[in-house]
Amino acid sequence: RLGGMGKTTLAKALYNSICDRFECACFLFNVRKISDQEEGLVRLQETLLSKLLGEGEIKARSAEEG
Repeated sequence: RLGGMGKTTLAKALYNSICDRFECACFLFNVRKISDQEEGLVRLQETLLSKLLGEGEIKARSAEEG
């Protein structure tokens, strides 16, 4: 057990230790909370694509399309 260390903190630490091994990397916060909201999956996909592609705002019409 890791006293005082949450799952997000652990996930972020792991991400930080390996992200430089990849051409592109992106850490998304609050995935469960956002995905439960209306159009949440679409917003997560848009955020991910925007960050990985280094472009401005990307719009997806549906979760299936994104």
